[in-house]
Amino acid sequence: MPSSRQHIDLRGIESQSQAQEFKRTLTLEVEPVHQGGQDYYVSILGNGVEFKARKAGGDYLIEVSLEVRVSGVCVRCLKDIDIPLSVHETEFVPGIDQSEELGPEQGEDEEPAHVQDFVVDIRGFAREAVVLSLPLKILCGDDCLGLCAMCGADLNAETCECEKESSDSRWDALKDLDLDPDADS
Repeated sequence: MPSSRQHIDLRGIESQSQAQEFKRTLTLEVEPVHQGGQDYYVSILGNGVEFKARKAGGDYLIEVSLEVRVSGVCVRCLKDIDIPLSVHETEFVPGIDQSEELGPEQGEDEEPAHVQDFVVDIRGFAREAVVLSLPLKILCGDDCLGLCAMCGADLNAETCECEKESSDSRWDALKDLDLDPDADS
């Protein structure tokens, strides 16, 4: 049965289970992702967020898996789109002994951003996993032509009659440069 608990203390794993692995399915909401000047809304599909934590020696491996639908607009043509993603992320969390050995200054960068004092923010971990799974440019399709820069026509649906400027005249002086490294000076 899914749980809505959003934080899990890794130190409590050993007391909750005789096994070295802890599993939990959670029902959470993930905050929208802001990318390329656009907001993309994340809907979690299926059973929710699957969280696992394993003790490995004195350290921990934490995992999150989820199926999502990301809704927003194509960055080229601005059409509404929904992108299904299968998301999986694994993080290493150094154990208590290592954190104390490193000291506060050296150990600061060792814990992931969504882990503080061995307490995992599952919602933050899931959101980070979604962000890392997104493509750099969110497109309706790899062949999207976008909008005409002159008239704004959707080039996927129509062709426009705008004159295409072949180059910016400010760069014309560069055409005369000889950039062949093998040429004698």
